[in-house]
Amino acid sequence: MLEFKPEYSVGVARIDAQHRKLFQWVNDLEQAMRQGRGRDVLDKVLAGLAAYTREHFTAEEELMLKAGYPELAQHKAVHDGFVRRLAELEQRHQAGEVGVSVELVSSLGDWIRNHVLGMDKKYAPHMAARKVA
Repeated sequence: MLEFKPEYSVGVARIDAQHRKLFQWVNDLEQAMRQGRGRDVLDKVLAGLAAYTREHFTAEEELMLKAGYPELAQHKAVHDGFVRRLAELEQRHQAGEVGVSVELVSSLGDWIRNHVLGMDKKYAPHMAARKVA
């Protein structure tokens, strides 16, 4: 289970709240898998995650633009790659491939932790210095 700890905070309340929600999506899928319902909820989770990540990424990118964050283009490219990855997993699931839920939980959890602690934490000082919230 993913736990949103203080070290995951980027210092922007709106983004931190969105990150908490992403953590919850992963935890909900993991819990459903433990209960043997992973495949049953995967449609909902994949669709929800796809929509939510687009919403979150747009909000994050708008704040970076507002703050004049110099690495916005690179950050957006990583976001775009993640959206493509979710679409690929959704297509594989729709095609009946088994194991997508396990792969999603594993890769999504790793991606969120690494992205938030790496790329997102990198923009935090820039946002704070420009008082962007």
